[in-house]
Amino acid sequence: MESKSTIFFVSQDPKTGKPVSKRYVTPRGEWMLVEMMTTADKTEGGLHLPDSAVQEQPFGIVQAVGDGVNDFEIGDVVFLSPIGGVAVRIQDKTYQVVREEHIVAAMGKKIPLTEEEVPDLIEHFEKVRQEKEGRAAEKASATKKGPQLTLPFRGASRKPPASPTQK
Repeated sequence: MESKSTIFFVSQDPKTGKPVSKRYVTPRGEWMLVEMMTTADKTEGGLHLPDSAVQEQPFGIVQAVGDGVNDFEIGDVVFLSPIGGVAVRIQDKTYQVVREEHIVAAMGKKIPLTEEEVPDLIEHFEKVRQEKEGRAAEKASATKKGPQLTLPFRGASRKPPASPTQK
């Protein structure tokens, strides 16, 4: 019997690529199977990075849950503690089998905006954009003028020492 807390993996014939069998993983009790996220294997410009540059992130997506898991469900994005759990590699993907107590945080679900919220958010982001543009313009004008001294020198209120010729 297939349950929602079981994840299946299909084995393929290496010569033909056709599926030949399937296996499943079902966490028991308070255990969960979390697919770990990795950094992109390609830069924004399209360059492929070597495997040594691709790093595993401390968060992932819950793929299967045991019967004793109460606070999480399949599809939740969770952040894992660096200790605890068992690392498993299946079909070129890395998974962690962890207990509920090894989850340190969960990312909330996407909540659709109401029509009343949209104008306020647009206004907010417009203000943020204008502030960033203002700071960038100030920074650009400051570099054209040269360094600006805003604080007085130490002891600037005192008279400068007399030169030896004025004595």
